Amino acid sequence: MLDGLCRSISTAGTVLGLYEDNRYRSESNKVHLKHVHLIGFGYGPEVDRRLELANYVSSGVIFGKDLVNSPANVLTPVVLAEEASKIASTYSDVFTATILDEERCRELKMGSYLAVAAASANPPRFIHLCYKPPGGNVKRKLAIVGKGLTFDSGGYNIKIGAVCNIELMKWDMGGSAAVLGAAKALGEIKPPGVEVHFIVAACENMISGTGMRPGDIVTASNGKTIEVDNTDAEGRLTLADALVYACKQGVDKIIDLATLTGFCRVALGPSIAASLQGF
Repeated sequence: MLDGLCRSISTAGTVLGLYEDNRYRSESNKVHLKHVHLIGFGYGPEVDRRLELANYVSSGVIFGKDLVNSPANVLTPVVLAEEASKIASTYSDVFTATILDEERCRELKMGSYLAVAAASANPPRFIHLCYKPPGGNVKRKLAIVGKGLTFDSGGYNIKIGAVCNIELMKWDMGGSAAVLGAAKALGEIKPPGVEVHFIVAACENMISGTGMRPGDIVTASNGKTIEVDNTDAEGRLTLADALVYACKQGVDKIIDLATLTGFCRVALGPSIAASLQGF
């Protein structure tokens, strides 16, 4: 068991350690390895399978890294939805994609999500990928929901000051990047017995005459009203409608991933993730 874990860690460490995003650089010093030898871990079909699984997971992580590293003028909500659709197309034997535009979201009364998107010239896209295992026989249904703010200015409560890091707010779709990276890995691994719904409410939080204001009251798709005290608390507004949508898929469990607040970093530092579990 320990040997298997060591093999997986070694493989993932090698693949991820060599990752370097050079898409926007004129020159690259990236190292390209032709062969990697893992000594002392044995050989055979079981070893090969573990190495293969580690490589699939690492590829999903790298896909997520590429999404997070993409600038906001390149990775708009529409482009993020296109990337999700490519996953469904690549693994069409187990995936289907549903992409909802603004009009369809309005029909579903996603007022909380659309309030955040209202100020942006880039239209929102609601992403739903559904994984169904080969051969059916579903024993458990899961939903993985990710925050998908491809850029977050803070809205009228604009991000100011050194700790706000507005120049880094292309990262505010990190939750959705993790979700889509997991989807890509699942498309390769194809685990049996589980149906998984990958859900992202993608949009930008910008400033304009059509944007939401502090003090506005919006209505989520379950009929709940929400008073907007601070427009920079937009993540929970998008996730509200995403989580309602996830519940309607009849899932047993929901995993929610989000860069929800910088105060987690203030409280816990850069190396510890905050986790809230409900049973």
